[in-house]
Amino acid sequence: KDISFYPVAKKKTEHINIKYNINDTYILCVTKFLPYKNIERLIDAFGELKMINTNLSLVIVGEIYSQEYYNEIIEKIEFMNLNKNITILGEIKRQDLLFLYSGCNFLVYTSLYESCGYILMEAMSCGAAICCSNVTAVPEACKNAALYFDPYNTLDIAKKMKRIIEDDTFRKSLKMKSL
Repeated sequence: KDISFYPVAKKKTEHINIKYNINDTYILCVTKFLPYKNIERLIDAFGELKMINTNLSLVIVGEIYSQEYYNEIIEKIEFMNLNKNITILGEIKRQDLLFLYSGCNFLVYTSLYESCGYILMEAMSCGAAICCSNVTAVPEACKNAALYFDPYNTLDIAKKMKRIIEDDTFRKSLKMKSL
């Protein structure tokens, strides 16, 4: 059984942070561990941002479809010394996503190909600001409610994420557009 997605007040999302041992302010990525989801470039872009802001936290939620790809991501995180800043939750209960979407600083979505952006629609229904790929069905799903990047360009991903982190007014406007 699926649940409805809707905005939840920040103070009502605190139990999820405790449950999963995550910071109050985090960037969220909901995905699947498959190569076309482009998680390796997200890790590289996050590493660029971490050099500027050491308090950043990235939470990755998603089912492991490819153990080999998952292992590559874990090795990359360890190699880049980002273990303390990146939390991989794996697959979680769908009802917990409501609170993660509502409580995140923003959702980042680096997929190289999508036929439909269900994750994006769920996140927008919760009022999450979106930073995502500018390819395939993604712009159609988000319209003007997202900041887009070239998913093949790590520096562009980092630059766009940095803008959402640093510009509170812009981030809030994306949250309002999401709804």
